[in-house]
Amino acid sequence: MKYIQSDHILLYRMIKMYCESPKPTVEELDRISKSFSQIGGSWENVILGDFRDFLKLKKLVKFACKHGYVTKGKK
Repeated sequence: MKYIQSDHILLYRMIKMYCESPKPTVEELDRISKSFSQIGGSWENVILGDFRDFLKLKKLVKFACKHGYVTKGKK
């Protein structure tokens, strides 16, 4: 699958680090992206290197992986 939006690309790379054999859909990436904004995260700050917003994003991705919000493929 080819991701076009920069937030999807970053989320996919993070999901690959924290989930086993992930196959996230665009809808799942959109849901994680919106959730990140709802908890007070800023994509601009993540891109600029703000550590606090990056930690929020990392925790959210780990939560999504652990609780089944990301589709898993075959190993």
